[in-house]
Amino acid sequence: LQESPSPARAALGEAYGEVGQVFMAAEFNDLAEPSFLSARALAPGDHRWPYYLAHIYRTRGLLPQATEFFNEALARRPDDVATLVWLGEMQLTAGQPDAAAALFSKALARDSQGVAARFGLGRAALAKKNHPAAVDHLEAALVLNREAVNIHYPLAMAYRGLGDVARAEAHLRQQGKFEILPPDPLMLELRTLLAS
Repeated sequence: LQESPSPARAALGEAYGEVGQVFMAAEFNDLAEPSFLSARALAPGDHRWPYYLAHIYRTRGLLPQATEFFNEALARRPDDVATLVWLGEMQLTAGQPDAAAALFSKALARDSQGVAARFGLGRAALAKKNHPAAVDHLEAALVLNREAVNIHYPLAMAYRGLGDVARAEAHLRQQGKFEILPPDPLMLELRTLLAS
């Protein structure tokens, strides 16, 4: 494409994006980043390229940059559940529970069975010391996925905030590690890419 006399910007952008996807799938994020930046410049309407860039910056711990690119991806696809949840996570990490709750609520409105959105709402309520709301959301998340043992710790903190020590201790005994992720077709595409 680069050697053709007048490559179409969209086709060139897609090619750069596909190269970035292969690099990111292989965990070569330093090589994926310039590919996605080129794809973003050549195809400014495509939400995929800022979305992948946001994840690269998130994994590096560069939360302001990740937030900027999640916002850009959301502007291009305002109802994308995965983007809403990840942007909510950025806001929660930044100490903005109200902004996070608004994003998680919008994600939950799009996917009523969304464990990640419900889990986010519970943690946002806990951050605001709204213990009854935190319990409601976290218990609902646990009903949606009993294997999501990460829910038990914030749920224990919410019950402790309500003064229910027995329930708090019961949930503390059940805590563990379980990654709670939103349904994410773009990241799933990366995970399956190298197997194709």
